[in-house]
Amino acid sequence: MLIIFLSFYKVIHIPSKHSFLYNEKTAAQQQIQELPEIFRLLASLEDDTQKLLLNNWAKSGLVLNEEIVGQLLDYLSDSPAESSAEKLAVIKAFAFLEINNLPKTEQLVDALRSVFAQNNSLTESLNELLNGDQISREVKNKLKAELGLNINPKNMDQYKAENIKNHLNKSELLLSLLDKNNSSQEKNLLDNLLGQKLINIDLQEKNSLFMLALEIPLKFNEQNKLLPLFLKIAEEEKDENTSESKNNGRSYEITLITELPLIGTIKSTVELKNKNLSALFLSETDKTKLLIENNLENLQIILENQGFKISNLKTAVFEKNISEQSNFFNEVILSEFDIDTNLKEKYTHLDIRV
Repeated sequence: MLIIFLSFYKVIHIPSKHSFLYNEKTAAQQQIQELPEIFRLLASLEDDTQKLLLNNWAKSGLVLNEEIVGQLLDYLSDSPAESSAEKLAVIKAFAFLEINNLPKTEQLVDALRSVFAQNNSLTESLNELLNGDQISREVKNKLKAELGLNINPKNMDQYKAENIKNHLNKSELLLSLLDKNNSSQEKNLLDNLLGQKLINIDLQEKNSLFMLALEIPLKFNEQNKLLPLFLKIAEEEKDENTSESKNNGRSYEITLITELPLIGTIKSTVELKNKNLSALFLSETDKTKLLIENNLENLQIILENQGFKISNLKTAVFEKNISEQSNFFNEVILSEFDIDTNLKEKYTHLDIRV
């Protein structure tokens, strides 16, 4: 009887619930295997990384292909990015390299990720290196000499101008002075220096208009510590349809951001057309705003003695507490990228090549 029953079962076999599940799973896997490689690669990204990549790649008007997604996956497997901000920094790095036809090597991605990261600072890395025990005293002294920490405060004005002018050229010398210990402090410093060089090489060569964006470690007063000065110089495009533009010379917008220990963050925006100058000074507190206002008259006299015509000098307080320094390079490069938490309501065309 049992033999007859088993024989009958083989003939009229009715799949169990588990069999249905197994078949559905197998069919789904087969369908995935039949998809183009790029979709399988995209599916293997974490959900938030996938959304950031697709949304921001579309905003930048770039073509997405399986080679790029594969390289991104390989990079993230070796150098994970934990937060959304870190993941966005990596995606920005890949986009920058793609836009400029540069190879997506680990070294270049690390460098650009360093400058696009919101909480990374060249100055902070230098301070940690100089105050730590990763490098010898001899190398520290050479670094201090190059960075102006041994400069007499009376000569600081001239030094600052020269430091700004030669900052990118000096980066190679700074790199050559470092010991090759592969410490995290050195790695952060090397990445940031290279990242800034990459960005500014692109800005100089790709744009017909002059532009420069730097974080410059400077010594203020007699402190034996470097403080960051963020500098952006952008030439403004002329409107050739107006007679005023044709007669005027080159126009620039200059932005300086720094954070001083006692008075907080100050952001200065200067507009310069020929010798006509206007400026807006933003500060964190009313106390700092008043301090700036009390010195505006002296500043105007100094500028006029240098041949500038002052249109206006204004002061204001930041409308909200924002980190001007940590987002500096993100505002300058690929500013269309953003962490968009409301992706469901936005649909953008994306060109995917299979």
